Amino acid sequence: MNWDYDPEADVLYLSLGEPQLALSIDVGEGLILRYSEAQSAIVGLTVMGLKSRLETAQETTPMTNTINQYGQGDNIAGDKVMRDKIKTQINNNPDLAQSARDIKALLDELSEEYNPATPKGQTKIKESAIAQIKQNPQLKQRTLKALKSAGEEALEQAIQHPVAKVVVEGIKGFLEG
Repeated sequence: MNWDYDPEADVLYLSLGEPQLALSIDVGEGLILRYSEAQSAIVGLTVMGLKSRLETAQETTPMTNTINQYGQGDNIAGDKVMRDKIKTQINNNPDLAQSARDIKALLDELSEEYNPATPKGQTKIKESAIAQIKQNPQLKQRTLKALKSAGEEALEQAIQHPVAKVVVEGIKGFLEG
């Protein structure tokens, strides 16, 4: 299992094996499953707002030093979590946060030139953004890494722009083709 935590975006990325292209499924409450259609298996999970979740949990339920088992399943202790062995491999990967900041700045700039509320404006913004991302090797590489490790839904949410979904679809297109 590989994991990466982005403290700036407060996002935890978990991958079963190396991060890979997969379908992102938003299951709600800031959880995004990564599903490989080729393998017919879940290959990862993205947890949005991890720090705030932990802070909320600590405020409502103080942690104890005892390990309890309730119902079915294994105790959580050592390296055993619900029958899966976990090998911790730290992948400090700031690609998602940096790509999201760069793309958002680019989209904000293009939104001044084209109206993001119209389909024509969205198309122009998408085309211009994709062209600029392709021309910037660092941004292109960082964005492709972010898309592979975190998924399109996480990248869209991190960008936080009305045209993010359209642009991420375009990025995904040049990644696949």
